[in-house]
Amino acid sequence: MELFHAVGTAGAAAGRLIDPVCGMGIGAAGAAARLALGTRELAFCSAQCLQRYVADPARYAPPGG
Repeated sequence: MELFHAVGTAGAAAGRLIDPVCGMGIGAAGAAARLALGTRELAFCSAQCLQRYVADPARYAPPGG
């Protein structure tokens, strides 16, 4: 059984990272996986989200970037 906790984007301002695939808020120490892209570091809630991102990064690109 998978359990998710939804948070708004305000969670990022409170020191939480946002998984670019599923949008889940992640505490700085709670990331299951991280990916460094130049100066940008992405955090993922699970290996599955990391795999989805790596398979199609353009799908998860931030708006305007």
